[in-house]
Amino acid sequence: MQKVAHKKLSDTLLTIITQNPYVHEIIQSDPFPEIRDWYLAAGCITQSVWNHLSGRPITEGIEDYDLIYFDPDLSKDREAQCRERIGRLFSHLPIHIDVVNEARVHEWFHEYFFRTIRPYTSCEDAISSWSPCSAVGVTCKKGKIGICAPLGLEDLFFFYDAPT
Repeated sequence: MQKVAHKKLSDTLLTIITQNPYVHEIIQSDPFPEIRDWYLAAGCITQSVWNHLSGRPITEGIEDYDLIYFDPDLSKDREAQCRERIGRLFSHLPIHIDVVNEARVHEWFHEYFFRTIRPYTSCEDAISSWSPCSAVGVTCKKGKIGICAPLGLEDLFFFYDAPT
């Protein structure tokens, strides 16, 4: 069962993230028209909120924009094709977009983080495993922005980070 984000915090989140021109452009462009399950998530959302709340420029300190999707095709070639297509689609933006198929993460996670994880069943499942302040994703379907915040938004808005 997913925790429902507080309505006021959800509205505030949407107001803030649409002020980040890169977040806004990425989510409005429908970067994965063939895939239903995708989100712009993690650090770019967290940092945009923290920058706004701290009075800093909205894009300050954002190293990359995590664009995640869930595709049952676990081939490296398919993920590479998605990365290349996203790279071309947003080549005019002065940012780095990290494109990850969450269905494949369990295959390489142990190489970077020295522990194994179970396969995720969706992007929402993956997001729910992250640190609470960064366990937030935004998507846009049929022109309507949606939020995935399975752990809520309170930690994000109160600058609280905890280990996973």
